[in-house]
Amino acid sequence: MKTVNKLPEVGTKEWGNLIENEFAIVEIPKKPVSSYKEIMEALEWYLGDGVTPLSSDCIYEIINQEHDPIETIAYALDYYRNR
Repeated sequence: MKTVNKLPEVGTKEWGNLIENEFAIVEIPKKPVSSYKEIMEALEWYLGDGVTPLSSDCIYEIINQEHDPIETIAYALDYYRNR
């Protein structure tokens, strides 16, 4: 089995060189998520009940009431990334 970054174009010599039943694993890099989106998803997961999605207004309100909002965001990111 061979790993390739992309499949060869159909009809090219490289395509013809693929053996029947040979599989190519194509590695597709993940599109990076924006920091803002990751933080909001983490806070929604961390502060929510897992059933009802929190609106961004609700998240802002909760964070603004925290004694140390940066610490809360950091905890939320840690838990979200390790879930």
